[in-house]
Amino acid sequence: MQLYCNSLTQYKRLATLEARVGDLLIGNFNPIRIQTMTTTDTMDTQVPSPRPSAA
Repeated sequence: MQLYCNSLTQYKRLATLEARVGDLLIGNFNPIRIQTMTTTDTMDTQVPSPRPSAA
């Protein structure tokens, strides 16, 4: 049986090509960087009230 991963508690990153974005290096064994473009509060999970239907 082939395992999905070798360990459930440790990870191993694959060697990839490095790319420079501005003054940052991404890929290979550089730190993982995450960029988001959301401007909304991600903790705002309240469901908005439904709009009244137009008659």
